[in-house]
Amino acid sequence: MLIGSFNWSGFAIGSHAFNASVVPVLTDTGGNLVLLPQSIIDKFYSYVKGAYQQSDGSWCFPCSSTLPTFTIGIGDSRVVVAAKHMVFAGLADGINCYGAVQATGESSYAYFGTPFLDALFVVHDFGGHQLGFAQRSSS
Repeated sequence: MLIGSFNWSGFAIGSHAFNASVVPVLTDTGGNLVLLPQSIIDKFYSYVKGAYQQSDGSWCFPCSSTLPTFTIGIGDSRVVVAAKHMVFAGLADGINCYGAVQATGESSYAYFGTPFLDALFVVHDFGGHQLGFAQRSSS
């Protein structure tokens, strides 16, 4: 398991405008979910037809729904995470899916587990205490 951290320079959901913001991000190759501030999650799922919150606050949606991409700002670069990485698993009903992108506290950090990291080319430079990111050619 590899853990790293950086600050993102903003985000965009689908084809919507880029929102410049600084949010600390923790990356974890052992994590199964992506956690983002509540307001970003609310906005993300507002673009997903049929999305709903369960009683525990987690987000689900019909598996047939079209999900938006998520663009991450890293410095001056923009890296797009494909919609296919936003699905964690199908639910037992065979109709709905559990989102791989869920909420954390509003004034908290973002947590990138494997759903986002699988979409990117990530280099951990332990000696230089740096993380490098690039768009994968087949994300």
